Amino acid sequence: MPRNDMPAIEVFQDLDLVCPDGERLRRALCVSARPTWRHSAAAEEGIARNALDDADVIVFERDEGNGVAAARLILWPEPEGYRVANIVPLRCRELGERGYNDVLNDFIDQVARSASEQGDFALRHTDRMQSMTDWTSREAADALHLFCVAANKSTGSSHPLDAERWRHFLMADHLASGSLDSSHLERWLREVEGWPAEVAVDLAVERDFAEELLRDYDKLRDRAKP
Repeated sequence: MPRNDMPAIEVFQDLDLVCPDGERLRRALCVSARPTWRHSAAAEEGIARNALDDADVIVFERDEGNGVAAARLILWPEPEGYRVANIVPLRCRELGERGYNDVLNDFIDQVARSASEQGDFALRHTDRMQSMTDWTSREAADALHLFCVAANKSTGSSHPLDAERWRHFLMADHLASGSLDSSHLERWLREVEGWPAEVAVDLAVERDFAEELLRDYDKLRDRAKP
């Protein structure tokens, strides 16, 4: 039962700052920080003392305001530049997907976008609202939906016909890439397809086991080829 309009859920966004010159990027970000944002050398020193290597992290902190929480944003060095490694709240207990993304997008709007123009580096970020086809193929997404529509949501994949439809999804996802995040799948099953939380967790665990098994099978088959 294919769907033309795929639902979406909010997920934690990724942000990469692509620049081979880390010092140039750091300077541009510090110069571009607006009043609500500030560079935190003290936080960088604290992270450096506890780090296992000498990674040159960049840390910014934001004051609470305009509906965005007070938070600390940590940029971690990558081969092509820097990536937002984490955003942690400074006052509340946790941010959740929406709060995290609000802070990230405020950083993009207030600091990173202006800095990229001055420092000549690129911004790459994922969407905050994503659907199953952002993580796997359309065939796999449709197979998952068919399984969800037909299955008894109290028994998971235990019925033979449900198990067959579930295996179709597992194989289609594996052929697509096999990179579907189990937390995304578990949330999708609960929030979009209406599965009970405990069954959704069990199915996500089943999917991870099946993907590992299929990958091992592929390796074994490849080694057996003449």
